[in-house]
This record gives sequence, C-alpha cells and structure tokens, in this order.
Amino acid sequence: MAKKARKPARKATKAKRPAARKTPAKRGSSKKSTKQSVTIRLDTDVVSWFKKKADKYQTEINSVLRKHMGRG
Repeated sequence: MAKKARKPARKATKAKRPAARKTPAKRGSSKKSTKQSVTIRLDTDVVSWFKKKADKYQTEINSVLRKHMGRG
C-alpha cells in the first residue's frame, strides 16, 4: 500500500491586531434618557385601538397623555 503524500505544513502567521484607538469606544448613548420604563394595566380594547391606529402605539399613548396634561 502506497503512502499518501502529505500536504506541506502551513507557515504560521501572526494575526495582525487592528490599530489601537486613541480614545476608547463608548457604548450606548451618551445622553441621559428622558423616558422611564413603567408597567401600566390598560383595558384590552384601549390597547387594541392604539395598536390599530399606529405602529408605534406606545409613542401615541405618550402623545395623548401629554395633550391631556396640556403640554402637547
């Protein structure tokens, strides 16, 4: 039985690192959020109405509440 010819070994190469940044990258927004996450229980028909009316129904609910407060 004949021996199989071996492939020549690959020459080891060092992986080059990307150049270091002068300033480290920041994660997330640097602005402080103006919104607060809350849990609120609404009637099913109210939520359904807002969902049918707008893709961003939470934004729409926020807008309606702002108008009720006299700020919108």
